[in-house]
Amino acid sequence: MGGEKRVRSVAIVGAGAAGAVTASAFKAENYFERIRVFERRESAGGTWIYDANPQPELPVRPGSLPPDLDPPLEIPSNLPRVTAPDRQERFSKTPVYDSLTTNVPDIAMCYSDARFAYGPFVPHYIPRQYVENYFSLHKTDSLLELNTTVEDVARIPAEPNDSGRRDAWKLTLRKRDPLRDVDLWWEETFDAVVLANGHYSVPYIPQVQGLDAYIAKFPGRVVHSKYYRSPRVYADKRVVIVGNSASGHDLSSELVSTARLPVYQSRRSKSRWDGDEPPEGIEWKPVIREYLPDAGRGGGGRIVFDDGSTLDDVDAVIYCTGYKASSPRWASWACRGP
Repeated sequence: MGGEKRVRSVAIVGAGAAGAVTASAFKAENYFERIRVFERRESAGGTWIYDANPQPELPVRPGSLPPDLDPPLEIPSNLPRVTAPDRQERFSKTPVYDSLTTNVPDIAMCYSDARFAYGPFVPHYIPRQYVENYFSLHKTDSLLELNTTVEDVARIPAEPNDSGRRDAWKLTLRKRDPLRDVDLWWEETFDAVVLANGHYSVPYIPQVQGLDAYIAKFPGRVVHSKYYRSPRVYADKRVVIVGNSASGHDLSSELVSTARLPVYQSRRSKSRWDGDEPPEGIEWKPVIREYLPDAGRGGGGRIVFDDGSTLDDVDAVIYCTGYKASSPRWASWACRGP
């Protein structure tokens, strides 16, 4: 090791499953002088935090990527500073819906030193409670800085004449103070940073011919599954589900209980849990080729599929097409290389 500068301070970004076990492991080393865990939500739990009301439901922008949807905030000069609260949407709410359960057995999801309260497949609140309690179990809850977003990560190069050369990292932080309705901005420097944040935040909807015009004519008809919570909202409605992964499968099956049958599911390919025929109440459709907003009975809109079949006067189109990771500003240092 010689005169190499050692890592004595560590910042962990995110208090979900990865952040919880990382904080525990670092604390157990009894070596680090400072460990901090920054979490933008009001509690630990990560993607398992449940938001009963996912509002605001943001405008649908097909084909748009995180740099356009989730741009970085303007950082105030001369930190620390207290500023008026920034209202820009940061996609911090989760996609957890009412009936969501884990689709991986508890033995594969649990840490080696603690198990879920029960299993094998549990409601969404069990892993949330588990992650939150894990901080308390290992007495790492005191390391948490909640309601705090890491707005920038900047590398501080070591001095060229420093024989124990090691770069440091400066974090620009913003904490929401709801009592005073202000944002608190400040900076902290660490020897190392662990990025333990998830990537199920910025919803992605692909670009399809005519979709922009369809959305403009029928506001609220096209949504992303991130904002889905309950089938009750779609009672007696004609629904198209786009996507055939976990959420597409779950929503299609659940909507059979309330929506006007059949529930249409647009699929690019067969999933591992599909049989040769669709379940009762569901009709499989191929990929959507085009939206025709002015067609259909009374101009109620038409959806054209790859096989030439069509659907008119649909009440809701729910895209279960995944997410794009978003880390505004963070990529700037990564792209510069070592």
